[in-house]
Amino acid sequence: IEIMATVDSEPGRKDKYNDFMDYEIMATPLAYADAFVAKDKGMRHMLNQRTKILERTACHFCDGLDDLEKWLAENFAV
Repeated sequence: IEIMATVDSEPGRKDKYNDFMDYEIMATPLAYADAFVAKDKGMRHMLNQRTKILERTACHFCDGLDDLEKWLAENFAV
């Protein structure tokens, strides 16, 4: 609900059809995954600046696969 309410609070935002689907399904990985990877600047801004979702979960936001690889090396080095 927080994701959809936050997205809806930006009336000037120009979303595409698929953006709605992305926002709708992103709650599941944020709740259950260790990392969420997206190159979408809007998602990054929403999760890091406009909501407290990442603070309430153990999920880390990665801005692409390079960021994920770095985060994995730092946290799960074998």
